Amino acid sequence: MKELTIIIGGGLDTYCINCSKTRDVVKKVVEKKFPDVHIDFDHINISRPESISKYGPMLPPCIIIQDTIVHEGSIPTESIVEKILEHFLK
Repeated sequence: MKELTIIIGGGLDTYCINCSKTRDVVKKVVEKKFPDVHIDFDHINISRPESISKYGPMLPPCIIIQDTIVHEGSIPTESIVEKILEHFLK
């Protein structure tokens, strides 16, 4: 089973509604298209200085995989998430 850690970034220390919706879209795509993949989710507050110094300024909600911002500024569609995951699970 493949494993992947996905960081959801938002403007709060906990999951806001848009961060939760983003996480739910990722979970749905994984269940439908990548059932052999285990995803570990983490969350960061993108307005904290340590997040900005590591990743630069970001728009919430954002998705970070392997220290790369792969989506930001909106809740992604399932097709966007599928393309992102295909790239990282090659």
